[in-house]
Amino acid sequence: MQPTVPGLGKPPVHLFEKLFPQRTLQEQKRMSCDVIFGSPSADCRGTGVCKISAKQTPTTLTPYRDCQATTGIFISQNGGRAVSVVFFRELLCVNLLRNHLMKEVLELREPCALPSNLIAFLGLRIKRLESGKYPIEEGAGYYRVTFSDM
Repeated sequence: MQPTVPGLGKPPVHLFEKLFPQRTLQEQKRMSCDVIFGSPSADCRGTGVCKISAKQTPTTLTPYRDCQATTGIFISQNGGRAVSVVFFRELLCVNLLRNHLMKEVLELREPCALPSNLIAFLGLRIKRLESGKYPIEEGAGYYRVTFSDM
């Protein structure tokens, strides 16, 4: 039995299927990761993505008490040459929303390495998220950012 996320009342994986009912998206390989926002050279303060840690269970979602981190679902795109990360509104603190995800663009001032187990599990060709500005797609209950090597 999967653990429930406090406040959601259903097993965590159901949140993904609830927000993404399209069969093709559900069938894609995906993995949940802890994402710490900030800049690596500024001790994880500021803008961007500071660190990503893959979880042992590929679809586990857990809420954070820390306003600097959240759980995101990583999905391989374009034959592994891109990766999308989906952040769920219900798992985000208000500071992450205001400072990182409500600006229409997520800016990474420095690159961020992807964990090797995430690269292997999703079959990614990219090894890190490159610095740059990435559009944020907002949907009903989620935010999605796609990082590409192109």
